[in-house]
Amino acid sequence: MTYKELLQQLQQLTEEQLNQDVCICDSKFDCGDDTDAEYYQHGVEFVFATEECDVLDIDHPIIRF
Repeated sequence: MTYKELLQQLQQLTEEQLNQDVCICDSKFDCGDDTDAEYYQHGVEFVFATEECDVLDIDHPIIRF
């Protein structure tokens, strides 16, 4: 998913949904089944890669937890 695709999805959310905390579901778990899913809401940040990151270009946007 690109950030452009993410933005398109976010623009379809209701005002109520937009006011909720960001939640990330670990993809190695089946997020359709709440018993096995791992969700992250605490500590989710939107940051940008710095020169210390040797994998991404500088200023690449990152959603981390």
